[in-house]
Amino acid sequence: MKISVVICTFQGALYIEEQLESILCQSRPVDEILLLDDGSKDETVELATRLLEKSGIRWQIVRNQENVGVARNFEHGIHMAQGDIVLTSDQDDVWTADKAEHFERVFLENPNCVLAFSDAKVTDVNLQVLRESLWEASGFGEKQQQLFQEQRYYSVLFSDNVVTGAAMGIRKRFAEACIPGPEGTLHDYWYALCAPAYGTILPIAEKDLMYRQHGKNVVGIPGKGWAGKLKRWMHTVKIMQTDRTKRRIRAQRLYDYLNILRTEKGPVEINRAQLPELIEEAKKWVDFSGWRDSLNEKSRINGIGQILFHVLQGDYRKYVNKSGIVMQEIAGCFLYRNKGEAQ
Repeated sequence: MKISVVICTFQGALYIEEQLESILCQSRPVDEILLLDDGSKDETVELATRLLEKSGIRWQIVRNQENVGVARNFEHGIHMAQGDIVLTSDQDDVWTADKAEHFERVFLENPNCVLAFSDAKVTDVNLQVLRESLWEASGFGEKQQQLFQEQRYYSVLFSDNVVTGAAMGIRKRFAEACIPGPEGTLHDYWYALCAPAYGTILPIAEKDLMYRQHGKNVVGIPGKGWAGKLKRWMHTVKIMQTDRTKRRIRAQRLYDYLNILRTEKGPVEINRAQLPELIEEAKKWVDFSGWRDSLNEKSRINGIGQILFHVLQGDYRKYVNKSGIVMQEIAGCFLYRNKGEAQ
């Protein structure tokens, strides 16, 4: 089994050396490193080149002429990778020395596994630990972990992504079958949504990296304290409509993708016995997401009434299980709307 590392960078000079050194010092050496830079103007590429030239392993650096974004950059890197397993990496974290070893063991012992992801420690810029568990900080608690063990992945994933790309490993052939993902959806989330159609998703309890928070992360962890929570709460209300639209598009794309798998044979074996149930679950997600996306077009009274109806139906627990989401939804009916309330 060969392991490739795909690391995507953008203005990463502050941290790229420390990250690459941790990857190059693995107890199970990786077989290949692909670095795709998305138009950095700092010394990211130069610093990485100096380290990789001395590494003694296969490596390649690709410099994008235009900024393509995180998801497309990772897709390109995964397509280029020659390993059986691809570990995706951020530019600003630090791996523990046995991360590659842990992932190799999981994939060797579980041939049906197409995607695995580990826990991590959340740190500040100086790698001082802020939170002992990324899973706990991001809402992947005991209940969610139990649902994954029961292979009820969509019961967790339809609400939110719990698979962090910086802590993810995937089988290359599976990942290629999922490319490209929908606009507005990060690569890690799309692979997680597609994975149940092909095999299993396995969480790795080891904390295999230091997940650095520095204020410029593409995806970060919400701040502590009342001020941080209030700021996050108001920001969520403000971007609610955009988020609804992205969720509708994501749900529809997954539903369409699963239906294609039902009729077409591809290069990767599909879990055909499970596929009809997955399609049915995806259709319900589409219906709920479509309703939410149209919510701002409704009158305040009608919108709030429908919100409460879906709360009673348990739909919010299934599809948007976030603390305070119902009150945020109601607040959005008053603050951000696309047309005037019916008189």
